[in-house]
Amino acid sequence: MMECQGCHGADGQGQNEAIPALNNHLAQFLTVPGGRAFLAQVPGVAQAPLTDAETADVLNYMLKRFGPADIAAKFPPFTTEEVALLRKTPLTEVKQKRAALVKLIEKSEHRK
Repeated sequence: MMECQGCHGADGQGQNEAIPALNNHLAQFLTVPGGRAFLAQVPGVAQAPLTDAETADVLNYMLKRFGPADIAAKFPPFTTEEVALLRKTPLTEVKQKRAALVKLIEKSEHRK
């Protein structure tokens, strides 16, 4: 709540382009190269005062909660070890990385 909800809101609605909505979008990042890492490397996640196990649990909860659930169910849950590795390199260019990933998501959706 302290790391994500303050900006993204309790319902994941976001606030504007700088603080995007999570609701019904979050799991889409799992579908493109680099998207999974992005979710664990966003500074609010990577630098959260949680253990790696707690962070993995939060990410897995968020993917189920904010989905889309059918997409989240197709991918393995985050593990403590995976999160520990990814958190070592938090993103510095979040907006640019997110924009590139969103373009990949949009391209992959158009191919379906």
